[in-house]
Amino acid sequence: MTSTRPRLIAQAVWLYYLLRDMQFSMRDAAVLLVLNVIATIFESIGIGILLPAFEFIQASGDLAALTARSEMWRKLAAIYGAVGIPITLETLLATSMASILARQLFTFLRRIAMADATYRQMQRLVGRAFDSSLQARIDYMERQNLGAIAGELTVEVNRTVLACLAVVTFVGHLFTFAIYVVLLLAVSPSLTALAAGTMALVGLSMFRLVSLVRQRGTGVSEANTALYTFLIERLRLIRLVRLAHRIEQERESFFELTERQRRGQLSLAWVSALANSVVEPVVVATSLLILYLSIAVFGLRLEQVSVFLLLVLRLLPLMRDLVGVIEKFVGNLPAMTVIVQRLRDLSEAAEPHGGTRPFTAFNDAILFDGVHYEYTTRDGVPALHGVSLRIDAHRMTAVVGPSGSGKSTLIDLIVRLREPTRGLIRIDSVPLADYDIASLRRGIAFLPQTPQILNVRARDHIAYGRPGADMEEIMHAAALAGADEFIRRLPKGYDTMLGEGGIHLSGGERQRIDLARVLLQDARIIIMDEPTSALDADSERTFVEALTRIRRETAATLIVISHRLSTVRAADAIIVLDGGVVIEQGTHDALLQKSGWYAQAVEQQGLGLQEPQDAA
Repeated sequence: MTSTRPRLIAQAVWLYYLLRDMQFSMRDAAVLLVLNVIATIFESIGIGILLPAFEFIQASGDLAALTARSEMWRKLAAIYGAVGIPITLETLLATSMASILARQLFTFLRRIAMADATYRQMQRLVGRAFDSSLQARIDYMERQNLGAIAGELTVEVNRTVLACLAVVTFVGHLFTFAIYVVLLLAVSPSLTALAAGTMALVGLSMFRLVSLVRQRGTGVSEANTALYTFLIERLRLIRLVRLAHRIEQERESFFELTERQRRGQLSLAWVSALANSVVEPVVVATSLLILYLSIAVFGLRLEQVSVFLLLVLRLLPLMRDLVGVIEKFVGNLPAMTVIVQRLRDLSEAAEPHGGTRPFTAFNDAILFDGVHYEYTTRDGVPALHGVSLRIDAHRMTAVVGPSGSGKSTLIDLIVRLREPTRGLIRIDSVPLADYDIASLRRGIAFLPQTPQILNVRARDHIAYGRPGADMEEIMHAAALAGADEFIRRLPKGYDTMLGEGGIHLSGGERQRIDLARVLLQDARIIIMDEPTSALDADSERTFVEALTRIRRETAATLIVISHRLSTVRAADAIIVLDGGVVIEQGTHDALLQKSGWYAQAVEQQGLGLQEPQDAA
């Protein structure tokens, strides 16, 4: 006993903190419990009033004799007298019926409130996890299994909410159970003690089954995660699956994962069904034993036996429900721990908000001063090592170099997707960390290597960064990006749905319509990551023409990462990275004179005899 109590207290405290971390609504819990209490009170009145009704029948309606010999009847007469209702068999039965109907009404309201609490808690959890994912550091998200996160935001969140509400339901059932015990004690304390002892033995016998339910629940969570991980990865790589002739093998792998999930769910259902099957016959046997003992041993009157049995039989579904609630909680508890841990990890991985200084203008330069960056997954090998450079405002600066040289890492540092391991970055002589990160990113537009086209209308994708832009602004940005002409040729022009990933567009069209999105943001700095890497020669030429227009018609600062030097040879400055170190800086012509990496790359790409395009 002394060792069990501390363990129960510790488990209760652990559960409290678990629910707190889930931000479970105490208001919802209170509403559900109040409705449950009211329903239970009315049910106890409806059943309890049957005992005086039976006694009234036995006494042939002699109210005076009943009140003379029983304190219960004197109180009952006072209550009925206070509301001006005479005590008759009809009024007693009507009271019982009215109480049962009231109980049904509040039970109905509790079920509606339970459904509402379930969906709102799911909405809160999914929203919180999604928001935290959007704000988590990029290095954390890169290490995560996105399939697992997707599974957690769907199946596991649902199971988590069921576990949370099971706690509230359990407390409500305990209150109902206590009311029944009070009524049983009023009829026969001795028989109540016997029934309680029997039910306690039933509860103890269920501990092993509950442990099995928890084990099965853990297996279900693991199976769900594995299935979602596989599903999202294979759908993302559907071209590879088809072209590698792996459809049949992937189908078999998918079947094995769904079979694992099915077996886990079935195993959980099997244990739950076993638990329910054990409870009911034990309670029925207890009821029959009580019926015999109440007459043969305790000598109760018929009306007492009838009410006592009615109460015990009402306890039958309650005991079954209690076991079911415990199973639901324990079976879904692994999902709750997974979600809580994910929320904690996301909270700890939240990127910094930065300083308080707004980023309102860019007039001088971005300066890197001895900047280092090391990825935690690369055993201390730096992606950038002591980088010092200058990117002037209102100019076009190109960052080139072999694959893995640190180009993308350098750009991530400018937009604060990553933080330097050492060194300092300044914009207009202000440390980058002093800027408010939200305003900094509003001032920087980013064009990714692979255009990430939304399945929306062409006009909506272009306006993604500026939802309030009018049609004239959208069309001007499209014209500047060289996209207006082909957009007008689409079936519905700017109202044409682009399809998932821009499936209805060519590679060059996708790049230009995404460039229009970037330009509409009217950002002070535009960063382009390998914008022509997937384009053919004609599409690249069209894109370079768009760059020329942008430089001529805007004051934006352009930073272009590229391994195709034909895209950037007209840049005002070219920075060459290799092995995370700046090895060359200068214009196209100046770097050709040095005969270094850049000059060799130009020769390898067959650009040595070509003149750079006019930068004007």
